[in-house]
Amino acid sequence: MSKVGNPSIYNNATFLWTHTIEREWRAIRVELDRVLTRKDELLAFRELASDATSISQDNNWTSFLLVGYGNIELCPDTWRICRNIPGVITVMFSIMEPGKHLPPHYGIDSVPVIWVAIPRNRH
Repeated sequence: MSKVGNPSIYNNATFLWTHTIEREWRAIRVELDRVLTRKDELLAFRELASDATSISQDNNWTSFLLVGYGNIELCPDTWRICRNIPGVITVMFSIMEPGKHLPPHYGIDSVPVIWVAIPRNRH
């Protein structure tokens, strides 16, 4: 059982490191935009985590992992900012196409989601 519970959404005050992420979001966004220029090369999340097929069977949810896939050098600022999160194991950009829906679920790992970008003028 988690020491901080298991709510759907945590209060930022629960994790003091969120202030660093909020302060540095522009640097992370620049690197995310660079990753998005290669979006067609990204793997579907279900290809990275076989148990994800229970919540996603299509290619409308892709991911770009920094750790474990040799991508740290492509996003050095994101790694610099996130590597000091206590207990961090991996950092990734998780990209969902407009209209992608995930059913309610619990992840296999305790992975905080710290970045969400929603394109303008999308339904």
